[in-house]
Amino acid sequence: MKFVKLFSDSFKELKNIRCLVTTSMLIAVFIALKAYATIPLGASLRISLAFIALAAIGMLYGPVVAMIAAIPCDLIGAMLKGDGILPAFTLVIVFEGLIYGIFLYGFDFKKSIWQNVKLISAQAIVVFISHLILNTIALYHYGIIGGDDSTVIALISARVLKNVIEFPIDVAVLFALLIPIKAAYTRVIGARQ
Repeated sequence: MKFVKLFSDSFKELKNIRCLVTTSMLIAVFIALKAYATIPLGASLRISLAFIALAAIGMLYGPVVAMIAAIPCDLIGAMLKGDGILPAFTLVIVFEGLIYGIFLYGFDFKKSIWQNVKLISAQAIVVFISHLILNTIALYHYGIIGGDDSTVIALISARVLKNVIEFPIDVAVLFALLIPIKAAYTRVIGARQ
């Protein structure tokens, strides 16, 4: 029941004007970071901090809002970047919004060590399932990585190495930024209620 309540509470957030405004601003941050602050490491490897905005949406408003927000995040970001719209990648971003929403909705760093474990678990699932498995399948499906078996294995190995190295950095960035985002949001909303 608690899991279902998570989704119903998140759905109710869509009626809140603060949710819509804040989510819109975070979508803009995601798009700006994806389009203009991404470091390419080759045809199929990139480093980006855009995930922070999606994680913040999931933390503040839950999985339903984060999944809905992920769609314009990916579509507009892809158009601005000139990558083209590829539905499989949109579904991967929606999955990431789902994970951030499930694990981070109501995140409170001071509450307990369990909250910190949830943040690390969320990023682990995003990195290892979304980035390594789902993105790799999408890249292969669209022919972005392909060729003979040795080329595919080399590209997948590079993706694994990049994501393993990036994981602790992503977790540190999430801790460094989500805590102040939550504190600022709580201060502003608390002052207006």
